[in-house]
Amino acid sequence: MLHPLGCCTAQGEEEHLEAQLAAIRDAGATVIVTSGRVGDMAMHFLNKFGILVLKLTSKHDLRRLCRTCKATALPRLSPPTATELGHCDEVVMEEIGDTTVTVFRQHDDASQVVTPPFPGAQCTVNEA
Repeated sequence: MLHPLGCCTAQGEEEHLEAQLAAIRDAGATVIVTSGRVGDMAMHFLNKFGILVLKLTSKHDLRRLCRTCKATALPRLSPPTATELGHCDEVVMEEIGDTTVTVFRQHDDASQVVTPPFPGAQCTVNEA
């Protein structure tokens, strides 16, 4: 029986996942925001490629962030097109009181959405 992705071995699955994530990196993505689970193997390759991963639990926060960055939420793991890929000037983790938050900053005055910092968001910081 073949795996749904067309791979029949663990090695094939690993190579397929690495190719998918490399295509996302090659499209220009440096940050991935998700509301779903990120597997250990995917985290390994994302760390390898220097991509920051942020998990939001609220679909409303995810939509608000997409509007802020002019990005399109993709329903599955696939490389974004130039029009789907958003842009943010700065993504940083800051401490506000005792809480560490992730802040997405747009230095452009044309942005019409104010995004609050996301307290409690699960974040993985990748150091290159």
